[in-house]
This record gives sequence, structure tokens and C-alpha cells, in this order.
Amino acid sequence: MLFPVKVRASSCVGLTGDSGSSKLFECIQELKTRIDEINPPEAGPEGPPGPAGPQGPKGEPGTPGADASLPARSVVPFELMSCPVGWEEYKEAYGRFIRGIDRTRTPIQ
Repeated sequence: MLFPVKVRASSCVGLTGDSGSSKLFECIQELKTRIDEINPPEAGPEGPPGPAGPQGPKGEPGTPGADASLPARSVVPFELMSCPVGWEEYKEAYGRFIRGIDRTRTPIQ
């Protein structure tokens, strides 16, 4: 369907002399703008994503030990020469192998 487009006559007349080409360009740009207002061009395919933005500031440090806790009487291995502060040796494990929970009840080979 075609629609009439009204362009200011003053911008498209008198296209003579040195300024003729710039006036013609202005006239064509105005005409394109008016046509796009009536019948906007379809969007093309989406382009690739842009580069990653800057990294934000580092957050405040948490309270040590406040967000990590284990149930009372937990048995935890440490690769240390002695227990960490607040922990004690589990003497019942001396000479034994501590196996994690195994809900399959598969015997150890």
C-alpha cells in the first residue's frame, strides 16, 4: 500500500549552484525520514554479543566461620600435622579406616 508523503517544497527547490548537492542530500534525507516514520524498516538479524563489561568492586569480607558450620560430633579429615584450633583428635579412629556414608550397603572388598 502506498501513502502520500509530504516534503517541504522549500528544501527541494532551487538546487542550483555550489550548494545544490548539499540541498539535494538534505532533501533525500528528509524524504527517507518521512518514509521510515510511515513504514519503519524491518530489523535485520541480531548481531554478535558485545565485549564483557568491567568487573565490579570486590565485596565486603564475610565473618570467618559464621557461614560454615558442621553438625556436632562430625569426623573430618585434615591434611595437617595437628588438628586446627577448636578441633581434637578422634581417638576411636586410631588404626582404623574411616569410610564415608554408603547407602548402598556394599561390603568393602
